[in-house]
Amino acid sequence: MKIGIVSYAFPQHRRGYWIGVERSLEEISKAFIRGGNEIYVFTSFCLGGKMYEVTDYGAHIIRASSIDTGIMCANLISFSHNVLRLYHRLLNKMDVVHVFVYSLVPSGLPRGSRPPLVAHSFHFDRADSLIMYSWLPMLRRLARSLFDLSDLVTIEHELGTAEWAQYESFYKLDANKMKFAPCEGVNLEKFNPRVSGERVKKKFIGRIVLTVGPLVKRKAIHYFIEAATIILREYPDISFIIIGKGPDLPRLKRLTKRLGIERKVFFEGFVPDEFMPCYYKAAEVFVFPSIQEGFPCLPLEPMACGTPVVSSNLANMKTIVGNGGILVQPSDVHGIAKAVIRMLEDPEMREKLSNEAYKAAKKFTWDKAAEKIFQIYKEAIEVKSKS
Repeated sequence: MKIGIVSYAFPQHRRGYWIGVERSLEEISKAFIRGGNEIYVFTSFCLGGKMYEVTDYGAHIIRASSIDTGIMCANLISFSHNVLRLYHRLLNKMDVVHVFVYSLVPSGLPRGSRPPLVAHSFHFDRADSLIMYSWLPMLRRLARSLFDLSDLVTIEHELGTAEWAQYESFYKLDANKMKFAPCEGVNLEKFNPRVSGERVKKKFIGRIVLTVGPLVKRKAIHYFIEAATIILREYPDISFIIIGKGPDLPRLKRLTKRLGIERKVFFEGFVPDEFMPCYYKAAEVFVFPSIQEGFPCLPLEPMACGTPVVSSNLANMKTIVGNGGILVQPSDVHGIAKAVIRMLEDPEMREKLSNEAYKAAKKFTWDKAAEKIFQIYKEAIEVKSKS
């Protein structure tokens, strides 16, 4: 099958820790290609690159320019315009097109002759800053247009959840048009219990508690830091490691100084992907304090290495974590601290959770994720043929 993917960012950023759609799509693309499919990714220049190139694993990357500002979604609108202007003929040659960015691309393709269209949404967007309040209405208008024009809509929340109901009510989506299809997984060849964390352990004093992710407000790293102050009263030898880059870094560093724990919290910045298994394995506990997610792949990586997880009890997290960790209420600093302390003080419990974490992670490989999405493509082709 010839699959077209539209995404503003692609491939995974190699110069900074930016886990998001681009990481998921790169791994899904590899899985599709392993299955004998052709992949064409229509993306922007936001991560650099040439107008056209082929990756070492065989994906075709085709780029279009965009305005470099998110105000009023000017970047997404200009990107949509340029993709259509340059590549509408190529898009029409696809067997299916999967759109992973709220865009106007479908509106420029003739309804009668266009390929089957699938739209994807990772999570229901909410404003968490004044800047986001300014462009959220336009973003939702783009989303509504995209969903209306698509044959199917894939989301990362299951039927029966509050998030599924939000999509139905806000965007007036027919439940039959919505499909649960998380674009997330884990590479078990790279992340597994056999990796060694000794190299990382030698860098730090005492035991390690770890969190990873972009340093943005919705990832709620400040709750990890605030929980550290409580944990340190019981276990003063703990090193708290934060891996990631982002605009929240200065604020988080100021918080550690204000709390007087700047010598116990280590900001590692960007860590190359090949070294991440060592960090996961070195940690005794991985903390995922995020307050807004779709179906996040990040917790799967430490779990695959056998590291138990303390996570916010968001939608989908029970499905992901299974019995491989402890879930706490979102924003509950004391709940995070209590769960981490329980794991630190009970090695038998930690060992049991470690084994369960690996078992849970094995359910979510990239090949399994790609296979589920591929079945939805077949369904979209059938829906389009009947329209």
